Amino acid sequence: MKLQNCSAYVLTTCFGLFTIFNVNVAHALTQLEASAVVTNTASVKQKLQNILAKTSNYSAEFKQEIIDNEGNLLQSASGLISLAKPNQMRWETQFPDETVLVADGKSVFNLDSAVEQLTIFEQQDIGQNNPLMLLVSDDEEQWKQVTVSQTSTQNQYAIVSVDPTSNIRSVLLTFSQDTLVSLESVDIQGQVNKLAFDSVKVNQAMNPNTFKVDVPDYFVIDDQRSPS
Repeated sequence: MKLQNCSAYVLTTCFGLFTIFNVNVAHALTQLEASAVVTNTASVKQKLQNILAKTSNYSAEFKQEIIDNEGNLLQSASGLISLAKPNQMRWETQFPDETVLVADGKSVFNLDSAVEQLTIFEQQDIGQNNPLMLLVSDDEEQWKQVTVSQTSTQNQYAIVSVDPTSNIRSVLLTFSQDTLVSLESVDIQGQVNKLAFDSVKVNQAMNPNTFKVDVPDYFVIDDQRSPS
């Protein structure tokens, strides 16, 4: 569950993670459609692309809530997130458990101290058809896989995948003066993932080891990548 939750919104950017969605996904999408301004989807998409293009890296503290499609709180967490182009992310939970999820552009590393294990995945497999990847990607092909609308509040953008099999069905981004302050996503199972960001830093120097993992010798390594 931890890996699914982390990769689902972060690769996910967070890379991401979220506010106006209802806990029922069908109702959430209906509300989104009703509140969105969709008179010119192409220009709205370009406007969002222009905002994201200004950000080469992003770091913040986060608070997360995951809610099921019946409105039950499944999990809450807090920690730190770092994003950088192209396709890099570091997600550290400090509460309730200490976990680290790192995407370096090619692979995803999930370091779980509770079970003393490192699991490695192909980033392409996890991030494929995931609209969250748009936060750290300039790939035009990924932008073709989503529709973008702007809500009536003007500082919110709703991203909806055109692929019904996408793990993340929709994402709502909220900005303050072009800085991302919250993200809300709905996954294919109807779970809502809410993220609020604080102490945000944009386009500042990052430690070169941010997107690397330090693995203790005694950890079990489960490498699920395809043999090269």
